Amino acid sequence: MTRPEDALPAARAAAEAAKARGEYTSDLAGFAIEPTDRISIEQLMEWAVIEPDASLMRSTRRYGAPITWLKRLLLRGMQQHFNELTMLQARYNMNLLMRLTELQDRVADLERETTSWRDAAAVREAAAHTAAAALHDAVAALDDGDVAAAKLDDAASALDDAASALDEATGGGPDDDAAAPAPPADPPTP
Repeated sequence: MTRPEDALPAARAAAEAAKARGEYTSDLAGFAIEPTDRISIEQLMEWAVIEPDASLMRSTRRYGAPITWLKRLLLRGMQQHFNELTMLQARYNMNLLMRLTELQDRVADLERETTSWRDAAAVREAAAHTAAAALHDAVAALDDGDVAAAKLDDAASALDDAASALDEATGGGPDDDAAAPAPPADPPTP
């Protein structure tokens, strides 16, 4: 029979012999399992509830059976006290975990909201530039009476496009347009 101290060297020697016979085809020298960076909420919930398992209570000493019996007897005698302590700690752990989950959800919501605000701000800025360019062209066209009406129509079209892009970015829609006042009639052409 192998002693525990000799088990690891014996297993390594058996593995080397198996490699020499060709039973292992791949070299696992650089193999490593990377630890996970984050622990899931489900795992935290499992850890938060304290449930002592009496079946795990054992002793590996020479007189292990009587020692294990004594440990289980002590656990049974103090069961009420242990239950009160573990329930208090488990309740605290669960409340702390619930609060942490709520805060994590709030942060995720705020990040999504901030991203949508940034996107809407970019669309608003683009719409403002488009509208400013259209108005600049319309004002420049006022100097030339023949193309003034066409330039004003182009400017109005560009402003409508900018307004619809702005509505899409900020969540507005056709219902918002119904509440808005009607646009003024086209000015008479000179």
